[in-house]
Amino acid sequence: MTQRVLITGAGDGIGLGIAGEFLKTGATVFICDVRGELFDEEMRRTFAGCYRTDVGSTDDVASMFEDIRSKAGGLDVLINNVGIAGPHAGVEDIDLADWEATLRVNLTGAFLCIKEAVPHMKAQGGGAIINISSVGTLTVPPMRSVYNTSKWAIEGLTKSLARELGPFGISCNAILPGIMNNNRMRGIMERRSKHENRDVDDIAGDYLKYSAMGRLIEVEEIGHAAVFLASDKARGITSQFLSVCGGTAYED
Repeated sequence: MTQRVLITGAGDGIGLGIAGEFLKTGATVFICDVRGELFDEEMRRTFAGCYRTDVGSTDDVASMFEDIRSKAGGLDVLINNVGIAGPHAGVEDIDLADWEATLRVNLTGAFLCIKEAVPHMKAQGGGAIINISSVGTLTVPPMRSVYNTSKWAIEGLTKSLARELGPFGISCNAILPGIMNNNRMRGIMERRSKHENRDVDDIAGDYLKYSAMGRLIEVEEIGHAAVFLASDKARGITSQFLSVCGGTAYED
């Protein structure tokens, strides 16, 4: 049976990479992003649905799922990929509005999508939920308290739902991407390069010195992990955190 898949935050980056890997399996793929301008004509022809969706909005999420149900009759795989970095600041300098905005997207957005998807997965006897966390929950970068908190919460939600939904044949796992070779990470390194007057390769070395493999992770590699976790080969896998990070760990 052809899988019906929804990936959030898939206008570019990791989400789009995941979407591409599911397309290769023949899946019917729906994508959403709050940045609707990213959806070009080719993407609209390629995917079963491209939705301009704020996942933190109950109305936006409900409308998207209503359209997916009308087109596909349900959903087999939900991938909660969307996330924002939040403020890079000491805790005493973080505005409450920035704290709440980060949690609204990174955590509440996943909750709202899961809330819509689960009744249909239960009715059909199973499904797969994959939440995208971060290697930051292992390395704990400083000055990122909001982002780190949101990702730990995502992992807690993953564990809780695995127990709750297992009896209904629904798996729930999380993927922890490492330092990515994507526009977002390259932008971070380029900004640091200008600010610190250092070569971009030197900046990259700051991150990769903590990687056992010493390389950036490609977006397709996150897609490979997601396709596996959503497949029949992973039917017995739930409540797990799969780190696709090249063996990244901070060392004293």
